[in-house]
Amino acid sequence: MAHAAAPPGSPGGGERRPFTTPAERQPTALSVPAAGRPHTSFPATGFDAELARLESDDEILRQQAMNNLIAMAKYGGSTERVIAMMIEKLQDSDKLFRSLAVEALSRSAKQVRQEVTDALIRSLQDTDANVRCRAVKALRLACVGPSHPPVVAALAAMVRDENPFVQDAAVDNLQYAMKHASFEVRGELLASTHKGVRSAALDSFLDEIMQGSERALELVIGMLQDAEFQVRMAAVRVVSKLLTARDTKAVSDQLAMLKAEGREHDLVAPAKAAGPMIDKALAALMSVLEDKSADIRTAVLRTLTCNTARLNQTVFKAVLVLLADEVDGTRQLAREWISGVVTFTQERERKEWAYDIVLELLRNGQGPTQLSAAWVVARVVAHGNAKYLKDVMPLLESQHPLTRVAGLWALVEAVKNVVPSIMWSSSGGVTVPRCLQDPDPRCSLPTVPAPLAPNPPKYLSLL
Repeated sequence: MAHAAAPPGSPGGGERRPFTTPAERQPTALSVPAAGRPHTSFPATGFDAELARLESDDEILRQQAMNNLIAMAKYGGSTERVIAMMIEKLQDSDKLFRSLAVEALSRSAKQVRQEVTDALIRSLQDTDANVRCRAVKALRLACVGPSHPPVVAALAAMVRDENPFVQDAAVDNLQYAMKHASFEVRGELLASTHKGVRSAALDSFLDEIMQGSERALELVIGMLQDAEFQVRMAAVRVVSKLLTARDTKAVSDQLAMLKAEGREHDLVAPAKAAGPMIDKALAALMSVLEDKSADIRTAVLRTLTCNTARLNQTVFKAVLVLLADEVDGTRQLAREWISGVVTFTQERERKEWAYDIVLELLRNGQGPTQLSAAWVVARVVAHGNAKYLKDVMPLLESQHPLTRVAGLWALVEAVKNVVPSIMWSSSGGVTVPRCLQDPDPRCSLPTVPAPLAPNPPKYLSLL
């Protein structure tokens, strides 16, 4: 079926223009240079073209040339010539060019080049803060390269820069470099003026300490007396990981040996298996128990939960000082820790040395220390063990009122459990109810509410 031809002038309609080759076409007005029409003499592309643009009076062209050279450096075009040019431009009078030159050098190669590193280190002394900041950031890869010590030293000096952005960039690079820096370099960074750098340096020594490096441990212990809270806390954190890891490993090794011999029930905490490093770490932490920060003191207490610390009498006596701490939370944590050690030594080791020390404080302590000792003893006598009750009951007849108060505090848990031997006596001996007749009103306050509510038992008739 034949189709009607499209009308002239419509799409696809009318006569088509015959095909012509470029040589046969007539020149147009735009294809012929007009007199006075501006044109450039720069080469269209390439390194030489960008160099020519750098000499232009047009600021936009100069910036475009720098950006193009940066792209060349990034993608490998004329890299050697670009690097040489950018190192030269680091001395340019225009701070924008110096900044762009630093940017170009940071992208000049995938690997660190010594001449670039040296040039960037010199730019750290530039008068413009933006140039210094870019130079610091550009040295990120160099600070973990084979020749990193001078780079790290230069960056460490920049943490004292007057510009906060330069300081932050230097700290960020140093923290990044910490895992890759040599032992000597990290040791030097412990003297940095920036607390964040010192803290990062401390964390980096953990692996060496776990491998048994006493030198690394000594460096960390030395920072326990740092002026900054953040740094002291980082040092406590590293030492605590050593205690926990070593203690866990010793227990695991001992348990494996006992299992092989069929004596799993003989497992005891490895106090002597910890080694000299543990002793040194514990001794250092004991000095921190007197730190001015309650958070530091609390962190140390939480560190001492390992069995090695629990079985160390020197550690135990040092923690006793915290029973009189000015912070309620620290005193409470110290009481719980001491109570845990007393229970641990009595039940696991069948030894009474921890209990004997606390009992002495209960008898002869002063103020909060004596009452805290009473709190610990209260848990021991809670269920009426006659062996321990005979240590406490005589305190109710002490000549010192506060000692009688402490004795009553030590019997609070036993009163709650209505232990018969402390509530009445057929021989007329001292009992808790009789203490309500004490001439000092403080002696009746701690324990009266417990037996009176909700249903008074029959022994109250003895009053």
